[in-house]
Amino acid sequence: MCPHPTLQHKANRNAIDRVTAAKAKTVMRGLKEGADNLMKARANVYIEWNRRTGGPAFIHGNLSPRMSGSPSEIASACLTDLSDALGIARDLSNVVEVDRFEWAGFQHVRFQQTYEGIPVYGAELLVAIDPNNAVTR
Repeated sequence: MCPHPTLQHKANRNAIDRVTAAKAKTVMRGLKEGADNLMKARANVYIEWNRRTGGPAFIHGNLSPRMSGSPSEIASACLTDLSDALGIARDLSNVVEVDRFEWAGFQHVRFQQTYEGIPVYGAELLVAIDPNNAVTR
């Protein structure tokens, strides 16, 4: 549904684009602020940005201390902590765990971002848990 009734006319397509672009810019500013706060709060955290989407492509470093629990519990706790930098809901209501596997000595948990229950194409989160149960990527 259009955000404003006058934008529903076909001739107002450019106005619709302006409204949605403004919202996207606000979201991106929030991501940048969350990422900046993360890097200030933790030593040795590095963020690589996706040039196409403007969001974080890869975050690595000391993302969590050593934790106890299953790989899913550790990954979920880390995502909750990093939610502002990742642009996901703090309660993880817009991500779903879709896979779990071990590779190169790390436990990996893959999450799919969703919007109103629909998977967002290309919006996946992969959390790597080292042998000490700390998240580093």
